Amino acid sequence: ESLFSSKLIVASPAITFLFDIVDNKEIFVSGKVSEVMGYTSQEFLSKGENALLQLTHPEDIAVIAQCLEELVIRNDDAVNKAEYRFLHKKGNYVWLRTYYVVFKRDELGRPMELMGQTFEVTAEKLTALALQKRERQLLEAQALAHIGNYEWNIKDGGSLNSPEVYRIFEL
Repeated sequence: ESLFSSKLIVASPAITFLFDIVDNKEIFVSGKVSEVMGYTSQEFLSKGENALLQLTHPEDIAVIAQCLEELVIRNDDAVNKAEYRFLHKKGNYVWLRTYYVVFKRDELGRPMELMGQTFEVTAEKLTALALQKRERQLLEAQALAHIGNYEWNIKDGGSLNSPEVYRIFEL
Protein backbone atom coordinates (compact mmCIF):
# COMPACT_ATOMS: atom_id res chain seq x y z
CA GLU A 1 0.00 0.00 0.00
CA SER A 2 1.63 3.25 -1.07
CA LEU A 3 1.58 6.39 1.05
CA PHE A 4 -0.60 8.07 -1.58
CA SER A 5 -3.24 5.33 -1.62
CA SER A 6 -3.31 4.99 2.18
CA LYS A 7 -3.76 8.76 2.61
CA LEU A 8 -6.42 8.77 -0.10
CA ILE A 9 -8.36 6.03 1.72
CA VAL A 10 -8.13 7.89 5.03
CA ALA A 11 -9.26 11.19 3.45
CA SER A 12 -12.26 9.65 1.69
CA PRO A 13 -15.69 9.54 3.37
CA ALA A 14 -16.09 6.05 1.88
CA ILE A 15 -15.28 2.46 2.67
CA THR A 16 -12.67 1.20 0.20
CA PHE A 17 -12.74 -2.52 -0.55
CA LEU A 18 -11.60 -5.46 -2.64
CA PHE A 19 -14.18 -8.21 -3.14
CA ASP A 20 -13.38 -11.74 -4.32
CA ILE A 21 -16.21 -12.75 -6.68
CA VAL A 22 -15.07 -16.40 -6.83
CA ASP A 23 -15.04 -16.95 -3.04
CA ASN A 24 -17.79 -14.36 -2.44
CA LYS A 25 -15.96 -12.49 0.31
CA GLU A 26 -14.26 -9.23 1.12
CA ILE A 27 -10.47 -9.52 1.00
CA PHE A 28 -9.65 -5.92 1.90
CA VAL A 29 -11.76 -3.34 3.70
CA SER A 30 -10.49 0.01 4.88
CA GLY A 31 -11.53 3.59 5.36
CA LYS A 32 -14.70 4.57 7.16
CA VAL A 33 -15.82 1.02 8.01
CA SER A 34 -16.54 1.74 11.69
CA GLU A 35 -18.28 5.04 10.96
CA VAL A 36 -20.53 3.57 8.26
CA MET A 37 -21.13 -0.04 9.40
CA GLY A 38 -20.24 -0.02 13.09
CA TYR A 39 -17.75 -2.86 12.61
CA THR A 40 -13.98 -2.60 12.59
CA SER A 41 -12.28 -3.73 9.38
CA GLN A 42 -11.13 -6.90 11.15
CA GLU A 43 -14.61 -7.68 12.51
CA PHE A 44 -16.11 -7.34 9.05
CA LEU A 45 -13.39 -9.38 7.33
CA SER A 46 -13.67 -12.10 9.98
CA LYS A 47 -17.29 -12.71 8.93
CA GLY A 48 -15.79 -14.48 5.90
CA GLU A 49 -17.74 -15.79 2.96
CA ASN A 50 -21.09 -14.10 2.22
CA ALA A 51 -20.52 -11.39 4.89
CA LEU A 52 -22.11 -8.75 2.70
CA LEU A 53 -25.17 -10.86 1.95
CA GLN A 54 -25.54 -11.89 5.60
CA LEU A 55 -25.84 -8.22 6.57
CA THR A 56 -27.81 -6.95 3.56
CA HIS A 57 -31.53 -6.35 4.00
CA PRO A 58 -33.36 -9.47 2.71
CA GLU A 59 -35.29 -7.40 0.13
CA ASP A 60 -32.02 -6.03 -1.31
CA ILE A 61 -30.02 -9.25 -1.71
CA ALA A 62 -31.44 -9.63 -5.24
CA VAL A 63 -30.16 -6.13 -6.11
CA ILE A 64 -26.59 -7.10 -5.25
CA ALA A 65 -26.87 -10.49 -6.97
CA GLN A 66 -28.22 -8.86 -10.14
CA CYS A 67 -25.45 -6.25 -10.15
CA LEU A 68 -22.77 -8.93 -9.87
CA GLU A 69 -24.43 -11.07 -12.54
CA GLU A 70 -24.63 -8.12 -14.96
CA LEU A 71 -21.00 -7.24 -14.28
CA VAL A 72 -19.85 -10.78 -15.11
CA ILE A 73 -22.02 -10.92 -18.26
CA ARG A 74 -20.90 -7.49 -19.55
CA ASN A 75 -17.29 -8.12 -18.47
CA ASP A 76 -16.20 -4.56 -19.25
CA ASP A 77 -14.34 -1.86 -17.34
CA ALA A 78 -17.37 0.32 -16.65
CA VAL A 79 -18.03 1.74 -13.19
CA ASN A 80 -21.09 0.05 -11.71
CA LYS A 81 -23.37 1.19 -8.89
CA ALA A 82 -25.61 -0.55 -6.35
CA GLU A 83 -27.83 0.84 -3.58
CA TYR A 84 -28.95 -1.40 -0.73
CA ARG A 85 -29.72 -1.49 2.97
CA PHE A 86 -27.06 -2.83 5.31
CA LEU A 87 -27.52 -4.00 8.90
CA HIS A 88 -25.41 -1.71 11.08
CA LYS A 89 -23.74 -3.29 14.11
CA LYS A 90 -26.21 -1.32 16.31
CA GLY A 91 -29.09 -3.28 14.73
CA ASN A 92 -30.56 -0.62 12.42
CA TYR A 93 -30.39 -0.57 8.63
CA VAL A 94 -28.46 2.13 6.79
CA TRP A 95 -28.58 2.81 3.06
CA LEU A 96 -25.31 2.29 1.21
CA ARG A 97 -24.29 3.23 -2.31
CA THR A 98 -21.40 1.26 -3.75
CA TYR A 99 -19.40 2.10 -6.87
CA TYR A 100 -17.26 -0.77 -8.14
CA VAL A 101 -15.12 -1.89 -11.08
CA VAL A 102 -13.36 -5.09 -12.08
CA PHE A 103 -9.99 -5.12 -10.35
CA LYS A 104 -8.56 -8.51 -11.32
CA ARG A 105 -9.36 -11.07 -14.02
CA ASP A 106 -8.42 -14.74 -14.47
CA GLU A 107 -6.31 -16.04 -17.38
CA LEU A 108 -9.47 -16.18 -19.56
CA GLY A 109 -10.33 -12.56 -18.78
CA ARG A 110 -13.26 -13.33 -16.47
CA PRO A 111 -13.75 -11.00 -13.48
CA MET A 112 -12.31 -12.40 -10.24
CA GLU A 113 -12.08 -9.37 -7.96
CA LEU A 114 -13.88 -6.07 -7.66
CA MET A 115 -12.54 -2.85 -6.24
CA GLY A 116 -14.82 -0.13 -5.03
CA GLN A 117 -16.00 2.46 -2.60
CA THR A 118 -19.11 2.42 -0.46
CA PHE A 119 -20.81 5.53 0.88
CA GLU A 120 -23.53 5.80 3.53
CA VAL A 121 -26.48 7.63 1.91
CA THR A 122 -29.31 7.07 4.39
CA ALA A 123 -30.41 10.73 4.69
CA GLU A 124 -30.33 11.21 0.90
CA LYS A 125 -32.26 7.98 0.27
CA LEU A 126 -34.92 8.70 2.91
CA THR A 127 -35.44 12.18 1.43
CA ALA A 128 -35.82 10.71 -2.07
CA LEU A 129 -38.29 8.08 -0.83
CA ALA A 130 -40.31 10.75 1.00
CA LEU A 131 -40.44 12.86 -2.17
CA GLN A 132 -41.61 9.86 -4.20
CA LYS A 133 -44.35 9.23 -1.65
CA ARG A 134 -45.48 12.88 -1.79
CA GLU A 135 -45.49 12.77 -5.58
CA ARG A 136 -47.76 9.69 -5.52
CA GLN A 137 -50.05 11.39 -3.01
CA LEU A 138 -50.24 14.54 -5.16
CA LEU A 139 -51.12 12.52 -8.26
CA GLU A 140 -53.80 10.59 -6.34
CA ALA A 141 -55.29 13.85 -5.02
CA GLN A 142 -55.33 15.35 -8.52
CA ALA A 143 -57.10 12.29 -9.88
CA LEU A 144 -59.73 12.43 -7.12
CA ALA A 145 -60.34 16.16 -7.59
CA HIS A 146 -60.07 15.97 -11.41
CA ILE A 147 -57.45 18.70 -11.54
CA GLY A 148 -54.04 18.50 -13.08
CA ASN A 149 -50.86 20.48 -13.26
CA TYR A 150 -48.33 21.28 -15.91
CA GLU A 151 -45.08 23.10 -16.45
CA TRP A 152 -44.81 25.07 -19.66
CA ASN A 153 -41.39 25.89 -21.06
CA ILE A 154 -42.05 29.06 -23.05
CA LYS A 155 -38.59 29.02 -24.59
CA ASP A 156 -38.92 25.66 -26.36
CA GLY A 157 -42.72 25.38 -26.32
CA GLY A 158 -42.76 22.06 -24.50
CA SER A 159 -44.61 21.12 -21.37
CA LEU A 160 -44.59 18.53 -18.63
CA ASN A 161 -48.09 17.39 -17.74
CA SER A 162 -49.49 15.35 -14.89
CA PRO A 163 -51.45 12.22 -15.86
CA GLU A 164 -54.69 13.98 -14.87
CA VAL A 165 -54.10 16.74 -17.47
CA TYR A 166 -54.06 14.04 -20.16
CA ARG A 167 -57.28 12.52 -18.77
CA ILE A 168 -59.02 15.92 -18.62
CA PHE A 169 -58.21 16.64 -22.25
CA GLU A 170 -58.69 12.97 -23.27
CA LEU A 171 -55.20 12.77 -24.71
